[in-house]
Amino acid sequence: MDFSFDAELDAPADAVFRTLQFDLSELIPLLPNIERVDLVASQENEQGLPYTLHHWFATPGMAPTLIRPFVTANMTQWLDHGTWNAAAGTIDWRFESPTMRDLYDCGGTHHVLERDAGRSTLRFSGTFAINAAAVPGVPTFLVRRVAPALEKFMLNMIVTNLRELPRAIATHLGGPSGAPAKR
Repeated sequence: MDFSFDAELDAPADAVFRTLQFDLSELIPLLPNIERVDLVASQENEQGLPYTLHHWFATPGMAPTLIRPFVTANMTQWLDHGTWNAAAGTIDWRFESPTMRDLYDCGGTHHVLERDAGRSTLRFSGTFAINAAAVPGVPTFLVRRVAPALEKFMLNMIVTNLRELPRAIATHLGGPSGAPAKR
């Protein structure tokens, strides 16, 4: 399942990019469903670009009745691999489950684009696909029925927080709320 949306911010693109890269922990209290984010690694990759690995811990929230028996605490955590290219204004990212590596495939590229003096657009885009057969405890005969609901629940958990990120950045930078752009 692909997703893409833009958010406009009344802040320069470089300030938005730096906030995402260096001040992420300060944004966490402003996100609705995140308990904490731990920085696991920060280094340069083979191309000399900054690479970070964060471990996100989300609050489980209310899973739909159909999938509630199959949602575990591990499903509300993810490892966030990020490669930061300030010159291009891009963050290439990939999420994975910390305990069930083949549970889903999730990744994409975020763009921080300069719009005009002191304003920017934060473009989120990615894809998410679940491998319901990898979910512990899901009987084979239920996999096709459970997979769409589980995918929707997990994608919603991720996208909800991504949609709130611009508001958190705007608050952190002392400006008005970042609002999703009309498309």
